[in-house]
Amino acid sequence: MFKLILILTFVFFHGCSSRENNQECTSFIGASQGQRPMSWNSIQHIVVVFLENTAYLDAIKQPFHAKLAQLGGLLINSYALSRPSQPNYIGFTSGDSFGVATNDPISLNVTNLADLLDGVNKSWKLYAESYPGNCDLTPIIGAYAKKHVPFLSYDNITSQPSRCAKITHEVDFDSDIANGTLPEFSLFIPNNTSNGHDTGVAYADSWLKTKFENILANSQLMANTLFIFTYDEGTDPTAGDKNHIYTVFVGAGVQPGSTENACINHYGVLATIEEILQLGNLGRNDERANKVFKIWK
Repeated sequence: MFKLILILTFVFFHGCSSRENNQECTSFIGASQGQRPMSWNSIQHIVVVFLENTAYLDAIKQPFHAKLAQLGGLLINSYALSRPSQPNYIGFTSGDSFGVATNDPISLNVTNLADLLDGVNKSWKLYAESYPGNCDLTPIIGAYAKKHVPFLSYDNITSQPSRCAKITHEVDFDSDIANGTLPEFSLFIPNNTSNGHDTGVAYADSWLKTKFENILANSQLMANTLFIFTYDEGTDPTAGDKNHIYTVFVGAGVQPGSTENACINHYGVLATIEEILQLGNLGRNDERANKVFKIWK
């Protein structure tokens, strides 16, 4: 009995510590490569949800964030690209920040993730909470911020009404879930209240639970849908977190309670999505980025 207690104690504390202690990441390129997991074949939809400005250790302590880590695969060495917010969103959707270093309005004439999706006839949408619609490029409207809606920064989307119409309202996400019309790839962008930007991580945790707990309990949906919950960036550089962020994969193909130890940044998450959906790549930082291989069934 004493030996059993010791073993259980070791497993419990080892499991907890592995989710809180990260290695020093010096390279996000080339180390994590592998063959296509069979479980990827079950993934028909990917939904990426971005939250704001929180260090990994602050996020993982929140109750619903911790629950998501148990439900899915936790990336314990996940990092943002830079500060402030906008370069991270641009990098995640195009494989490069293209020199963007501020939150000022931008317009880029570059290929992006939407082009890869369209190139292989994969459906996509971006759902933005509080978005005014109609391809409105106003930088800030109340709690809505264009800087967090990357597809509105690409000329080849904003210049084409049919493509810009795929950037839509949060309520359309609820309708698509209810009607079984979720696209093959989607970005869900909460406003600056829900994402914790103006309210803090505890509020964001409560919002996540309210918004997604019932959705994630839908076994039929989760059989073919992968959710990725992540943050744009960590906290202020003086906090010492080195842009270490919380990222978790939940749903189709994922082994619950698993962890990925490789050093993964936004380019690596992009590269993993490209591989899962068999999109090819953009030939930029996504081409050789470390991918997520250790959390799958």
